[in-house]
Amino acid sequence: MKEKLWTKEYLFSLLLVFGVNMGYALLNSVIAIYGTVLTSSSVMGGYMITVFTISALFVRLFIKKLNEKFSNKVLLIFGLCLTVIASIGYCLANDIVTFLIFRMIHGFGFGISLTCATAISNEYVPSSRLSEGVGFTFSANTIANAIGPTIALEILGEKYTNFFTLFAVLLIISAVILGLSLFVKSNTKAQKVNNEHQSYNGVIIACVFFLATFCQGAVNSFLTSYTKELNFGNIGLFFTLMAIVTFISRFFQEKYRIYLD
Repeated sequence: MKEKLWTKEYLFSLLLVFGVNMGYALLNSVIAIYGTVLTSSSVMGGYMITVFTISALFVRLFIKKLNEKFSNKVLLIFGLCLTVIASIGYCLANDIVTFLIFRMIHGFGFGISLTCATAISNEYVPSSRLSEGVGFTFSANTIANAIGPTIALEILGEKYTNFFTLFAVLLIISAVILGLSLFVKSNTKAQKVNNEHQSYNGVIIACVFFLATFCQGAVNSFLTSYTKELNFGNIGLFFTLMAIVTFISRFFQEKYRIYLD
Protein backbone atom coordinates (compact mmCIF):
# COMPACT_ATOMS: atom_id res chain seq x y z
CA MET A 1 0.00 0.00 0.00
CA LYS A 2 1.31 3.42 -0.98
CA GLU A 3 2.16 5.89 1.74
CA LYS A 4 -0.10 8.94 1.77
CA LEU A 5 1.33 11.90 -0.11
CA TRP A 6 -1.49 14.44 -0.16
CA THR A 7 -1.55 15.37 3.51
CA LYS A 8 -2.74 18.79 4.66
CA GLU A 9 0.83 19.65 5.69
CA TYR A 10 2.14 18.83 2.22
CA LEU A 11 -0.63 20.80 0.51
CA PHE A 12 0.06 23.77 2.77
CA SER A 13 3.76 23.60 1.94
CA LEU A 14 2.93 23.57 -1.79
CA LEU A 15 0.91 26.74 -1.26
CA LEU A 16 3.96 28.38 0.31
CA VAL A 17 6.22 27.28 -2.55
CA PHE A 18 3.67 28.59 -5.04
CA GLY A 19 3.34 31.91 -3.22
CA VAL A 20 7.09 32.46 -2.92
CA ASN A 21 7.54 31.82 -6.63
CA MET A 22 4.55 33.96 -7.55
CA GLY A 23 6.31 36.99 -6.10
CA TYR A 24 9.22 36.33 -8.43
CA ALA A 25 7.12 35.45 -11.47
CA LEU A 26 4.98 38.59 -11.32
CA LEU A 27 7.99 40.77 -12.10
CA ASN A 28 10.39 38.52 -13.97
CA SER A 29 8.66 38.62 -17.34
CA VAL A 30 7.87 42.35 -17.33
CA ILE A 31 10.81 43.88 -15.47
CA ALA A 32 12.66 44.45 -18.74
CA ILE A 33 9.82 46.73 -19.81
CA TYR A 34 10.05 48.66 -16.54
CA GLY A 35 13.74 49.20 -17.20
CA THR A 36 12.74 51.01 -20.37
CA VAL A 37 10.21 53.09 -18.42
CA LEU A 38 12.84 54.29 -15.92
CA THR A 39 15.76 54.85 -18.29
CA SER A 40 14.45 54.65 -21.87
CA SER A 41 16.94 51.83 -22.40
CA SER A 42 16.12 48.13 -22.80
CA VAL A 43 19.64 47.29 -21.57
CA MET A 44 18.73 48.41 -18.05
CA GLY A 45 16.01 45.77 -17.94
CA GLY A 46 18.73 43.17 -18.39
CA TYR A 47 20.66 44.67 -15.47
CA MET A 48 17.55 44.40 -13.30
CA ILE A 49 17.25 40.70 -14.09
CA THR A 50 20.98 40.10 -13.64
CA VAL A 51 21.20 41.81 -10.23
CA PHE A 52 18.25 39.78 -8.95
CA THR A 53 19.58 36.48 -10.30
CA ILE A 54 23.13 36.93 -9.01
CA SER A 55 21.81 37.92 -5.57
CA ALA A 56 19.53 34.87 -5.42
CA LEU A 57 22.39 32.55 -6.42
CA PHE A 58 24.98 34.20 -4.16
CA VAL A 59 22.93 33.91 -0.98
CA ARG A 60 22.39 30.20 -1.58
CA LEU A 61 26.11 29.64 -1.07
CA PHE A 62 25.59 30.48 2.60
CA ILE A 63 22.22 28.85 3.25
CA LYS A 64 23.80 25.57 4.38
CA LYS A 65 25.77 27.35 7.12
CA LEU A 66 22.76 29.43 8.11
CA ASN A 67 20.58 26.33 8.21
CA GLU A 68 22.95 24.69 10.69
CA LYS A 69 22.09 27.47 13.15
CA PHE A 70 18.51 28.33 12.19
CA SER A 71 15.58 26.14 11.17
CA ASN A 72 14.00 26.17 7.72
CA LYS A 73 10.99 27.98 9.18
CA VAL A 74 13.07 30.81 10.65
CA LEU A 75 15.01 31.28 7.42
CA LEU A 76 11.79 31.17 5.39
CA ILE A 77 10.29 33.95 7.50
CA PHE A 78 13.49 35.99 7.23
CA GLY A 79 13.58 35.59 3.45
CA LEU A 80 9.95 36.63 3.13
CA CYS A 81 10.61 39.69 5.31
CA LEU A 82 13.29 40.74 2.83
CA THR A 83 10.80 40.22 0.00
CA VAL A 84 8.25 42.44 1.74
CA ILE A 85 10.90 45.14 2.24
CA ALA A 86 11.83 44.93 -1.44
CA SER A 87 8.17 45.16 -2.46
CA ILE A 88 7.75 48.35 -0.45
CA GLY A 89 10.94 49.67 -2.02
CA TYR A 90 9.64 49.01 -5.53
CA CYS A 91 6.63 51.20 -4.77
CA LEU A 92 8.83 54.05 -3.54
CA ALA A 93 11.86 53.91 -5.84
CA ASN A 94 12.05 56.71 -8.41
CA ASP A 95 15.52 56.15 -9.84
CA ILE A 96 17.38 53.18 -11.27
CA VAL A 97 20.06 52.94 -8.56
CA THR A 98 17.50 52.72 -5.74
CA PHE A 99 15.46 50.22 -7.71
CA LEU A 100 18.52 48.01 -8.31
CA ILE A 101 19.26 48.03 -4.58
CA PHE A 102 15.79 46.71 -3.85
CA ARG A 103 16.17 44.18 -6.68
CA MET A 104 19.25 42.89 -4.86
CA ILE A 105 17.33 42.67 -1.56
CA HIS A 106 14.52 40.85 -3.35
CA GLY A 107 17.06 38.42 -4.83
CA PHE A 108 18.45 37.64 -1.38
CA GLY A 109 14.95 37.15 0.01
CA PHE A 110 13.82 34.99 -2.88
CA GLY A 111 16.92 32.79 -2.76
CA ILE A 112 16.49 32.12 0.95
CA SER A 113 12.71 31.72 1.03
CA LEU A 114 12.40 29.47 -2.03
CA THR A 115 15.18 27.15 -0.86
CA CYS A 116 13.64 26.80 2.60
CA ALA A 117 10.05 26.52 1.36
CA THR A 118 11.11 23.72 -0.98
CA ALA A 119 13.01 21.97 1.82
CA ILE A 120 9.98 22.20 4.11
CA SER A 121 7.75 20.77 1.38
CA ASN A 122 10.11 17.84 0.86
CA GLU A 123 9.99 17.08 4.59
CA TYR A 124 6.37 15.99 4.18
CA VAL A 125 7.06 13.68 1.23
CA PRO A 126 7.22 9.94 2.11
CA SER A 127 10.52 8.35 1.08
CA SER A 128 8.68 5.80 -1.09
CA ARG A 129 7.09 8.61 -3.11
CA LEU A 130 10.03 11.01 -3.13
CA SER A 131 10.25 11.35 -6.92
CA GLU A 132 6.53 12.02 -7.24
CA GLY A 133 6.44 14.45 -4.33
CA VAL A 134 9.46 16.44 -5.47
CA GLY A 135 7.90 16.54 -8.94
CA PHE A 136 4.73 18.18 -7.62
CA THR A 137 6.80 20.59 -5.54
CA PHE A 138 8.63 21.58 -8.69
CA SER A 139 5.27 21.90 -10.45
CA ALA A 140 4.22 24.49 -7.88
CA ASN A 141 7.27 26.49 -8.96
CA THR A 142 6.59 26.05 -12.65
CA ILE A 143 2.89 26.85 -12.47
CA ALA A 144 3.62 30.05 -10.55
CA ASN A 145 6.19 30.99 -13.18
CA ALA A 146 3.58 30.39 -15.87
CA ILE A 147 0.58 32.05 -14.23
CA GLY A 148 2.51 35.00 -12.78
CA PRO A 149 3.33 36.65 -16.13
CA THR A 150 -0.28 36.34 -17.28
CA ILE A 151 -1.52 38.09 -14.13
CA ALA A 152 1.19 40.75 -14.47
CA LEU A 153 0.20 41.49 -18.06
CA GLU A 154 -3.45 41.84 -17.06
CA ILE A 155 -2.52 44.27 -14.29
CA LEU A 156 -0.25 46.38 -16.50
CA GLY A 157 -2.87 46.76 -19.23
CA GLU A 158 -2.37 47.19 -22.95
CA LYS A 159 -0.07 50.20 -22.54
CA TYR A 160 2.05 48.61 -19.78
CA THR A 161 1.63 51.57 -17.43
CA ASN A 162 0.22 50.20 -14.15
CA PHE A 163 3.53 49.21 -12.57
CA PHE A 164 2.69 50.75 -9.19
CA THR A 165 -0.40 48.52 -9.00
CA LEU A 166 1.75 45.52 -9.89
CA PHE A 167 4.21 46.33 -7.11
CA ALA A 168 1.31 46.75 -4.68
CA VAL A 169 -0.04 43.31 -5.65
CA LEU A 170 3.44 41.86 -5.11
CA LEU A 171 3.51 43.44 -1.65
CA ILE A 172 0.11 41.97 -0.74
CA ILE A 173 1.04 38.48 -1.92
CA SER A 174 4.38 38.60 -0.09
CA ALA A 175 2.71 39.79 3.11
CA VAL A 176 0.08 37.03 2.93
CA ILE A 177 2.68 34.32 2.38
CA LEU A 178 4.74 35.75 5.23
CA GLY A 179 1.70 35.50 7.49
CA LEU A 180 1.04 31.91 6.41
CA SER A 181 4.67 30.93 7.00
CA LEU A 182 4.20 31.60 10.71
CA PHE A 183 1.96 28.52 10.88
CA VAL A 184 4.50 26.13 9.32
CA LYS A 185 5.44 23.19 11.51
CA SER A 186 9.13 22.72 10.84
CA ASN A 187 12.13 22.94 13.14
CA THR A 188 14.50 21.07 10.85
CA LYS A 189 18.10 22.26 10.66
CA ALA A 190 20.88 21.14 8.36
CA GLN A 191 23.26 18.59 9.83
CA LYS A 192 26.97 19.31 9.90
CA VAL A 193 28.87 17.03 7.55
CA ASN A 194 32.60 16.36 7.74
CA ASN A 195 34.49 17.30 4.59
CA GLU A 196 35.76 13.77 4.06
CA HIS A 197 32.20 12.50 3.75
CA GLN A 198 31.03 15.11 1.27
CA SER A 199 30.12 14.06 -2.25
CA TYR A 200 30.17 16.28 -5.30
CA ASN A 201 28.02 14.03 -7.46
CA GLY A 202 25.23 16.56 -7.08
CA VAL A 203 27.25 19.02 -9.15
CA ILE A 204 26.56 16.93 -12.25
CA ILE A 205 22.83 16.94 -11.56
CA ALA A 206 22.95 20.68 -10.92
CA CYS A 207 24.69 21.24 -14.27
CA VAL A 208 22.04 19.21 -16.09
CA PHE A 209 19.29 21.18 -14.36
CA PHE A 210 21.05 24.45 -15.20
CA LEU A 211 21.24 23.60 -18.90
CA ALA A 212 17.62 22.43 -18.94
CA THR A 213 16.32 25.66 -17.44
CA PHE A 214 18.75 28.16 -18.94
CA CYS A 215 16.90 28.56 -22.23
CA GLN A 216 13.49 28.63 -20.58
CA GLY A 217 14.59 31.35 -18.17
CA ALA A 218 16.05 33.48 -20.95
CA VAL A 219 12.91 33.19 -23.07
CA ASN A 220 10.47 33.84 -20.24
CA SER A 221 12.38 36.89 -19.01
CA PHE A 222 12.42 38.74 -22.32
CA LEU A 223 9.48 37.23 -24.20
CA THR A 224 7.02 39.91 -23.10
CA SER A 225 9.37 42.72 -24.08
CA TYR A 226 10.08 41.07 -27.43
CA THR A 227 6.43 40.49 -28.33
CA LYS A 228 5.63 44.07 -27.28
CA GLU A 229 8.07 45.34 -29.91
CA LEU A 230 6.48 43.04 -32.51
CA ASN A 231 2.96 44.16 -31.50
CA PHE A 232 1.86 40.59 -30.78
CA GLY A 233 -1.30 40.27 -28.72
CA ASN A 234 -2.37 37.86 -25.96
CA ILE A 235 1.14 36.65 -25.11
CA GLY A 236 -0.29 35.64 -21.74
CA LEU A 237 -1.79 32.59 -23.47
CA PHE A 238 1.73 31.19 -23.86
CA PHE A 239 2.29 31.18 -20.10
CA THR A 240 -1.17 29.76 -19.42
CA LEU A 241 -0.70 26.83 -21.80
CA MET A 242 2.73 26.13 -20.34
CA ALA A 243 1.22 25.96 -16.86
CA ILE A 244 -1.50 23.54 -17.96
CA VAL A 245 0.84 21.19 -19.81
CA THR A 246 3.38 21.23 -16.97
CA PHE A 247 0.77 20.40 -14.35
CA ILE A 248 -0.75 17.55 -16.38
CA SER A 249 2.67 16.02 -17.07
CA ARG A 250 3.32 15.55 -13.34
CA PHE A 251 0.53 12.99 -13.06
CA PHE A 252 2.40 10.72 -15.47
CA GLN A 253 5.85 11.25 -14.02
CA GLU A 254 5.76 8.36 -11.54
CA LYS A 255 4.66 5.89 -14.23
CA TYR A 256 7.45 7.03 -16.52
CA ARG A 257 9.97 6.71 -13.69
CA ILE A 258 8.91 3.14 -12.93
CA TYR A 259 8.90 2.19 -16.63
CA LEU A 260 12.27 3.76 -17.42
CA ASP A 261 13.81 2.96 -14.03
